[in-house]
Amino acid sequence: MKTPQLILLAATLTLSACASLHSEPKAAATSQYTPYVGEPVREIDYTRFHNWDKVDDRTVVVWTKPSQAYLLTLQSACWDLSGREMVAVDGFGGRLRAGTDSIIAGRMRCRIKTIQPIDLARMKAARG
Repeated sequence: MKTPQLILLAATLTLSACASLHSEPKAAATSQYTPYVGEPVREIDYTRFHNWDKVDDRTVVVWTKPSQAYLLTLQSACWDLSGREMVAVDGFGGRLRAGTDSIIAGRMRCRIKTIQPIDLARMKAARG
């Protein structure tokens, strides 16, 4: 093999290794909710958020009631979610809509791509 081909092969293997290292924590964090996530819904009602959890830079779980949670997938990475105590939404009239409304974290406005209900009762039962 020629030297340029060896360098290209080494670079490809290095990038592949880095990608798999970074995707494993994301996959593990998302997988805790995946078995309990329902079909996407167009919109949800809320009066306030009781809690929220950053799954990764494109996925957030919000609790609209202590017994009701939703997985929000964002259209792009929302870097300002890191380390924030609170997020806000720009939903209007107590409704949060996929495709039009956003999560606001710091100075970033991150559009919501999908909203999926999480079956918390089933999740709690499975964890014992």
